[in-house]
Amino acid sequence: MPADVEPIAVRLDFSGAGLGPGFVAFAEDRLRRLGLSGAARGEGAHAVVEAAGAAALVDMLEVACWLGPVESRVDAVVREALAEAAGT
Repeated sequence: MPADVEPIAVRLDFSGAGLGPGFVAFAEDRLRRLGLSGAARGEGAHAVVEAAGAAALVDMLEVACWLGPVESRVDAVVREALAEAAGT
């Protein structure tokens, strides 16, 4: 199985501005659209998104969160691998 199809689980820790309800809704919508399991939470300058699924799709989620929504600004992200890709 190619590496980008292997299931992974990560925690994406975003910092910036406007990372509250609008960003959380955006991240959860992208999780759903990409077929990933996980959840998002955030407030103000900090948000956390946990995601599990195919590595390439998790990468796509990270890029989408960097770019949007328009009312949010991401300055940095810390990506941490989780112990297992549960629920995938």
